[in-house]
Amino acid sequence: MAILPRACFDRSMSLITTQEAATRLARAILGDIVLYNEEKLLQREDMSEEVQEGRALYQSRTDALLHDLYERELAASRIAQPTAAPAPELPPPAAALPVRGSAQAPAQGANLLWIALGLIGLAALGLWRLLRPQDW
Repeated sequence: MAILPRACFDRSMSLITTQEAATRLARAILGDIVLYNEEKLLQREDMSEEVQEGRALYQSRTDALLHDLYERELAASRIAQPTAAPAPELPPPAAALPVRGSAQAPAQGANLLWIALGLIGLAALGLWRLLRPQDW
């Protein structure tokens, strides 16, 4: 894990004093941890070093009264839930197509029939307009 530059911990920057801004900062830090450590999350490896580094950055940028917000956001993040099962994979597209003889197959056949009838009607109208006498 890379060490943050000293400028990240510089106290000369004004501290965040609003709950809204502090929450946004916590979410941004935790989002970056998730983004840059996706493989560790998938492998369910220990993320304590990254979380501690994020906590140090958060505490350096916020007022002491707002430090608990980082813990709240951490508890709600993917990092705090390493035992959660990964999202199920979507079935392949072929599995979504109905099989002949299933309950959905007749409805699709009826839809195709109406589409075919509509196309035949349009073709008949076109022929009628093309072949009609011009004096009408």
